[in-house]
Amino acid sequence: MITLRIDFPHGVYRAAEPTAPDHPEYPPAPDRVFQALVASACEQGVDPAPLQALEAAPALWCGMAELIHTGINYVPGAFTVAGKRQAVERARPEARVTHPVYMSWPEAPPDLAGWLGPILAGVGYLGRSDSPVSISLSPSPNENLTQLLPDPHGEELLRVPSPGRLMALLAAHAAGRRAPTATRVGYTDQRIWSSPWGEMFILRPLHGELHHAALLGESLRLATMSLAPEPLPAMLHGHEVTSSAADHAAWVTLPDVGHPWARGAVLGIGMVLPRHASEEERTACVLPLSRVDRVGILPVRRPAATDRLHGIDPRTWSRPAKVWTTVTPIVLDRHPKRGQAVEGLVADSVTRAGFPFPQTIELPDWPMRGVPSARSFIARGPGHRTHARLHFTDPVRGPMLVGRGRYFGLGLLRPEDK
Repeated sequence: MITLRIDFPHGVYRAAEPTAPDHPEYPPAPDRVFQALVASACEQGVDPAPLQALEAAPALWCGMAELIHTGINYVPGAFTVAGKRQAVERARPEARVTHPVYMSWPEAPPDLAGWLGPILAGVGYLGRSDSPVSISLSPSPNENLTQLLPDPHGEELLRVPSPGRLMALLAAHAAGRRAPTATRVGYTDQRIWSSPWGEMFILRPLHGELHHAALLGESLRLATMSLAPEPLPAMLHGHEVTSSAADHAAWVTLPDVGHPWARGAVLGIGMVLPRHASEEERTACVLPLSRVDRVGILPVRRPAATDRLHGIDPRTWSRPAKVWTTVTPIVLDRHPKRGQAVEGLVADSVTRAGFPFPQTIELPDWPMRGVPSARSFIARGPGHRTHARLHFTDPVRGPMLVGRGRYFGLGLLRPEDK
């Protein structure tokens, strides 16, 4: 095992996401560190071949960072005068860092450590030249920091040095080209509970009312299945599945809620797939959904690039949080008996849906601005309906769907804390 410790002497890391230059990169991408090691070896006249042992996705440990923008980047005058590039001003992104970052390659041979010593000493900065770092070998990471591990379903995508990366970098340098784009690998924060639900696919309806969420979900399901070829996939119709947490496609209604001017308008309706859905199952579900242009008598369309609405952004419904609040009520899995606390039944429905046991549960009549009372929602069948605000000990990632109606528009929760 080889574990690197990256310290930031100035308490700041200045680097931008290559595909989004206005956004800070944090933690440092493993491939950025790998490229710095290759450059250090070549500058010292050392054969970088041993670095091939690090051509893999490492585990990461990092602390919290404050992502900010400071200063302005200006285009050099020569480019402007020559007409090669328009004059632009761009904020410089950076991260204020208070803890070291650790990267660990479990399969790397320990005897690589001796060779790495002078190579690590030759790395003076990461990202911009005004972002100094000190990289050293560490016997073990700080286990109190947030741990990020490679996960094919992880939502945090980091650039990593995949096999063949060293040769690709050397070939690009010899040809005078920029370094080729590195492979991106999903990572998951091990202290965040992962939702059993994965991707969300949204359509924009012409209009709609939130208390009709179950009817909209059922109508969208029927419209999608009507456009799917036979035999219908079980992931779509859900008649041949057995698990209880997230075993087939769910249908959701996304409203405009949670801000002072919210009126509960329906911004989107869509489909959420389980995280375990295969690529074949995903394709079988998404293709017919993409052809839907009408749900019942309601026209729908695919979101346009100009539809920059917070309510239809999947990240609005999936970001990790410790507090989750219903926007459509939970239909309890069991009807409360005389004298039985509803909070306990809500907790049972939460764990049955694949989420951790809530620390505390509130039952507000009006959970947030724009959300109608639970009694006003039309359900597909009988069952006790209730709004809830769930408090968890550790962050939980969404989407969060809870209760008997979770496959048809009810039991949808939204993260509340920032």
